[in-house]
Amino acid sequence: MHMEFRFFGRQPELDCLERAWNRNSAQFMVLTGRRDVGKTTLLLEWMRRYKRNALYWAAPDAPPAA
Repeated sequence: MHMEFRFFGRQPELDCLERAWNRNSAQFMVLTGRRDVGKTTLLLEWMRRYKRNALYWAAPDAPPAA
């Protein structure tokens, strides 16, 4: 059985990403937040919805440097 993924809400955050994309200057954005709140899903949904060719990189989990 295949379940279809549906994205709900987060329109203010999607709008913020779109405004940053449309600025006439270079942008560097860091998306931060607690674990498991949907940061990656939000970014991927923005890229899908607005047909953006963007690059994102997720830092790997690593123990703090000693």
